[in-house]
Amino acid sequence: MVVAADKESLVDVLELAGADYVIQLASTLGTALARRVLSTTGRTHIVGQFGVACIAEAAARGRSLVGQTVEKAGLQNGGARLLAISERGRTHIPHPEVVITDHSVLILGGSDSELAAYDARYADPPRVERARC
Repeated sequence: MVVAADKESLVDVLELAGADYVIQLASTLGTALARRVLSTTGRTHIVGQFGVACIAEAAARGRSLVGQTVEKAGLQNGGARLLAISERGRTHIPHPEVVITDHSVLILGGSDSELAAYDARYADPPRVERARC
């Protein structure tokens, strides 16, 4: 059984009552929103994993990628691959002629080392170590 809890104190109570999974939706959504709004370092943030392949997002704001087309940026030629671009709540497939803007959030796929190479090339130096997948 999956249930939602809006307070941390309810998690244990719901688990003791028999819930298999307790989701704190407000906390999860709040964290995701804050990451989107405050992410100005360009670093990748792991959002999923399939075997050894990681799925990550990275804000393009303030990066050298802004103003380039997907083709010129070269994010589909080996290394971390650009899977999609999200802008202002809309996600679309990155065709070669699409221009990366300050509002672009790049959805990337690759191994941990490929995403680390992306960070080394495009992101600000880390303040904290990036989560590994």
